[in-house]
Amino acid sequence: MNNRYRNTGKQGPGTWDLGLGKEKQMNQSTSQPVNQSTNLLACSLQRGMVAFTLAELLMAVTITAMIGMAVVAVSSALSSAKASTDSMVEAVSSGRYAMRSIAADVRKAALVTAADDDGMVIWTGDNNGDEKINVAELVLIQSDTDNQTVQRLQVAFPPSVSSSLNTSQTLVYVTDVGRVRNLLVNPAYSDYVTQRTLAVGVSNFEVVTDESPPTPQLVLMRLAVGQDAQQITLTNTARLRADATGYVSFVEGIPVLDLSGGGGADDDDDD
Repeated sequence: MNNRYRNTGKQGPGTWDLGLGKEKQMNQSTSQPVNQSTNLLACSLQRGMVAFTLAELLMAVTITAMIGMAVVAVSSALSSAKASTDSMVEAVSSGRYAMRSIAADVRKAALVTAADDDGMVIWTGDNNGDEKINVAELVLIQSDTDNQTVQRLQVAFPPSVSSSLNTSQTLVYVTDVGRVRNLLVNPAYSDYVTQRTLAVGVSNFEVVTDESPPTPQLVLMRLAVGQDAQQITLTNTARLRADATGYVSFVEGIPVLDLSGGGGADDDDDD
């Protein structure tokens, strides 16, 4: 009988072993290396998952913290620089507006009655025809050093208010900036005075005239905004277009306004 077909005698009568026993043994022997390779790969993955030591983790945390602090510092510096730039831009813009506004007041003024380091007093003219200087006809341009601003003050009475509040002032009285300031902030005028901020971030304000008040015809204004290296100085000049300096005379050194005389003469004695 062919060896390929033999009766093993172990599987009962009529049962033949077709050589499948050896094939099973070969399959079992070849599967062992595959299982070993899989186990080795799993062990390698497990070892790879625990790749960082405590020292390495601490170093990573430290580096991350340093990067975060650097980012915060840069962001803070950029934010501060932007705020400073915005503040400077606002100051310069308001300074230019102030120069234009003050120059417009000077051009329309009849007299510049006072000018010093604190500000300037402008008489807008005889608006009610009484040939006198009235409270509502005065404009005060003042520098507020505490708040670093330049302000414009003027009293404006509505038509319903009695004209008795619009008192007249002598020319010599309004030749002092401090006296005019005290006059305009009088409690009697608190409901009618308008105070407008012309410029912010002001570090210096200066008014220079070609003649001593109350007879100047040309006014130079200097306005410095910003601080230290960022300080910018703005300059403007204005001439009185309808001045009343011809109606100002001096009696024993005291200025007098006479609008009825058609022009005054200087009565000072130079001897």
